[in-house]
Amino acid sequence: MTRCHTAGSGGHMKKFAFAIAALLAVGTGSANATPSLCNAVAGNLLQNCGFESGDFAHWNPKAASSGSDFFVSTGGNSGSFGAFFGDTAQQFDSLFQGGIPTTPGHTYDLTYYFQSDGNTPSAGYVGYFDTTFHVLGSGSAFPPFSWTLLDFTFVATTPNTGIGFGAYDGPGFLGIDDVVLRDVSVPEPFTLGVFGAGLAGAFAMRRRKRNSA
Repeated sequence: MTRCHTAGSGGHMKKFAFAIAALLAVGTGSANATPSLCNAVAGNLLQNCGFESGDFAHWNPKAASSGSDFFVSTGGNSGSFGAFFGDTAQQFDSLFQGGIPTTPGHTYDLTYYFQSDGNTPSAGYVGYFDTTFHVLGSGSAFPPFSWTLLDFTFVATTPNTGIGFGAYDGPGFLGIDDVVLRDVSVPEPFTLGVFGAGLAGAFAMRRRKRNSA
């Protein structure tokens, strides 16, 4: 994904050109999409985690009241697509996925890849919601960095939970991709097997000690 950083009216032309490129990319259809890394993560509770539908399917986008500019386009962390935020009025475009089945009291791990082109003003946040929205992380005036993995955990309190993102980047775009939400309170099958074998071994040793007494 190529960005041309210009000022004044040129900045508006850059955003217009980028939006046209996004529409053309989506117009090719998801048949040409490459699976995202997040699709291969066992236990991922999110749908369209890498935006490989070519749009916000299964997500609930909410446009800012002014300057809204966010969409799915090529150039993500993996696969064919990623989501990009570039509101020009320093207001948050937001993206949510709700109704995710969760177990109250269980710990959940939320990871995603984040990219900044270093343009300012910019800001972003991530969080989860049950009966209210809880911010897990936020920042502003991000320096430039390539796709970087971010990791947050929280404890679910309701049987259905949602996650949400919000961002703006007037001169350019912030990106997210490969979003994963997993229940980390449930041990992996391999861990359960090792744990079970350990219990069986301990039980056998205890029996041998009793028999030798």
